[in-house]
Amino acid sequence: MTTYSSLEAKPFNAFSDLEFNTHPMGKGVQALHKLHNNIVVSVVGGPSGFYGDGEESFEMAAFDNDGNFIALSDGDDVLAWLSKEEVELEIQKLAGQGA
Repeated sequence: MTTYSSLEAKPFNAFSDLEFNTHPMGKGVQALHKLHNNIVVSVVGGPSGFYGDGEESFEMAAFDNDGNFIALSDGDDVLAWLSKEEVELEIQKLAGQGA
């Protein structure tokens, strides 16, 4: 299991704060962003196998420092096919900045 305790927490204000790199599977992109409340957000997208194209739509999951999923909706740990604006709103909710 991946742990995230070594990631540095950074402020989050907008989607543009996410730093995307090549996904570890070799295709697509991933941004890992640790919030000040120690929630780690993973935003991914790309070709087949992802729930977002990595350009205009994305999938998102959130984890605690120990790598355990944080439920983002009833019965689901991953949100799929989110726009950039929806990703931003979901992260702001997790950071305690939104409704």
